[in-house]
Amino acid sequence: MDNSKNKADNALKDYTNYYPGPDSHHVSANEVPWRDHIIVCELQTLGLRVAEQLVAVGLEVVAIEVRKTHNLIHQAERLNVTLIEGDARDPETLQQAGLEHAAALIVCGKNDLVNLQIILEARRLCEDLRIVANFADPQLGLELDQAVETLSVLSLPQKAGPTFADACLSSSILDFYTLGENEMAVVKARFTRPTSLAQISTKVLPLFVWHTDNLPSLSKTASDRPDDKPAWLEVPPGDQQTILPGQYVTMAGRIDDLIKLPGVELNEKEVLETLARYKHQTSTHPPRHKSNNPRLSSQVKAILHQLLNELKGPFRYALWALGLIVVFSTLLLWRFYRNNVTDTQGNVLEFSLLDALYFTITVVTSVGFGDHNFAQQDGLMKIFGILLILLGVASTSVLYAFVANFIITRRLAQTLGREQATELNDHVIVCGLGALGFEVVQSLNRQGVKVVAVDKSDQGAFNLDIQRLGIPLIFGDISQPQTLRAANVRQASTLALLTGDDLANLKAALSARAEFASLHPGDQPLHVVLRLFDLDLAERVAETFNIQTSYSASGLAAPYFVGAALEYEVISTFYLRRQPFIVARLVINPACPLTGQTVQQFYEATQMHVLAGVIGQTGHINGAVDGHIQLYPKPNTVLTSGDTVYLIGSPYEMLKVYRLNQRA
Repeated sequence: MDNSKNKADNALKDYTNYYPGPDSHHVSANEVPWRDHIIVCELQTLGLRVAEQLVAVGLEVVAIEVRKTHNLIHQAERLNVTLIEGDARDPETLQQAGLEHAAALIVCGKNDLVNLQIILEARRLCEDLRIVANFADPQLGLELDQAVETLSVLSLPQKAGPTFADACLSSSILDFYTLGENEMAVVKARFTRPTSLAQISTKVLPLFVWHTDNLPSLSKTASDRPDDKPAWLEVPPGDQQTILPGQYVTMAGRIDDLIKLPGVELNEKEVLETLARYKHQTSTHPPRHKSNNPRLSSQVKAILHQLLNELKGPFRYALWALGLIVVFSTLLLWRFYRNNVTDTQGNVLEFSLLDALYFTITVVTSVGFGDHNFAQQDGLMKIFGILLILLGVASTSVLYAFVANFIITRRLAQTLGREQATELNDHVIVCGLGALGFEVVQSLNRQGVKVVAVDKSDQGAFNLDIQRLGIPLIFGDISQPQTLRAANVRQASTLALLTGDDLANLKAALSARAEFASLHPGDQPLHVVLRLFDLDLAERVAETFNIQTSYSASGLAAPYFVGAALEYEVISTFYLRRQPFIVARLVINPACPLTGQTVQQFYEATQMHVLAGVIGQTGHINGAVDGHIQLYPKPNTVLTSGDTVYLIGSPYEMLKVYRLNQRA
């Protein structure tokens, strides 16, 4: 062990000499470089968003990458993250990253097998370390999560997919979630009469009042738009302002409370129908996802399963008929056929059961090698031969036709997808059938939404699953107008562009809008849901092209991974004007700065709204009964040690809450 430690210390010393990070310094062989830091494996996409949130509140992050590139080095410098080059499956690399003194390890890779190897090696070196890992295969992830106490397994597609699916459906409902037995929602609703926030704050939790150009200007907030007009005004606890008719308010609350709120344009039927779809979606157990590298046996099983599902009806009848013909003919020929084949000495050979089967197969397949025939048989046998030839040719022709049609259909799935898509209207087009795209397609399909799927490759891992769901599938380059025309974009309600290529997504969005506008001049532009990793690009796209619904899958999923690593629970995530928000659960620690604060003081210190609370052993959340969730606590409610609070706000502000909740 000492020898391994010396090697790790020497490797770390060489590393810091070669690439001293922003805060790095020369480390002696006996010096521990980090303590209570977070190790992130793979500083790309998800890992980058996780690191950004951790660094934002002053936590030290060490990232491990197999190979350092110029881009990664630049990202590490920008975030003030220490970047280590090496394979995280290598124990020396983990020791170099200070695994034994780390607070948590977050594994963000896309390869489930590599992630599993990292987890096993990390547990071997440090059994009690908290580990959070990304797994695409939910079944494998669930089994690991149950087997290892200190491991939290999450799936980026499953965490980010519902938000993208909800964004495809135009609605005033931004998010659904549950708190205990309470069915909760976040909505953006228009008020039809003057209403004081004090009147509604006992029934719901107002979050933001939205700016409208025809109303008096609201005071500026941190969310100001480039033209200095605020997009919204955040509502602090106890705010007494009056909402004017025509203004929109974003509110969180129980669904029953929201739909009964007076003076609000919130369609009760729409809310309840959306809730019903949400319940159906969450109660339906999703089929097991395929891994990115499925085994050959899995592919063969999937193909056979699809073959048996699709080749039914007349095909199966023809198959049974051919089988019966072969069995009956084989037995009849074996019993009554007079063989005329002789050996070299002129002796008639015995006509065996195998010979009878061979003769039958040559007849029904029209091969006829000439070694057996009906020319010298009696009349009845000749009549049977005629019938066997006719029935055999008919049945095998039907089988050939079905099999050929199946093969051609698989190769021409694009054509079939086009034909089905042309019959649809008000459908959702989902482009990009990776794990995230497949999750969104499943979610929409479970809610009864008409979907057309588009993918660049006909060899995608989820193509068979899409076809099994009966969803039209089209192959092609989404940046080409003809591909979107094939998906009937002119009649679509929403276009969701979910590939991993930001540029391709943006190009397809602009092409689709032009195609849609050519058929619907003067109408509202096509609703586009855009996946963009670059948040700065999303802002510029919104300003330039008025595409407001652009999300980062990594940005949506990152709070779940951060919360699991820091031991608070993220319940749900949603977006407002491309800014992420979360609903989270936290237990107030003893002797922390939050103890003794009122709800109003808590908001002033953290900018997080207290949506609900549960009484602790010594706490009193708004007079709640022990263990009962009390919604919308009053501004003067005092938070005490042991109280469980449900918070809503920015994931970055939530991290500040986490730091304040640390024991003094």
